[in-house]
Amino acid sequence: NEQADNNILDELRNEKIDLVINTMGHDLEKNSDGFIIRQTAIQQNIPLLTALDTADALLTALENRSFATESLD
Repeated sequence: NEQADNNILDELRNEKIDLVINTMGHDLEKNSDGFIIRQTAIQQNIPLLTALDTADALLTALENRSFATESLD
């Protein structure tokens, strides 16, 4: 859907998305939706993961990490 694609690109350009997970299929055409989304993420310096095993490794690392909070007063 062209409208949905434009919305995604707008969200990327407006810095409302912090991470893109976009796997590459067999269609590597420069006008494919996935290619345009990946290119926009790169142009906007948004972290881009193109493999699900990488995304899984990132999630595992975040799950195993302990987070501490400190009072600001």
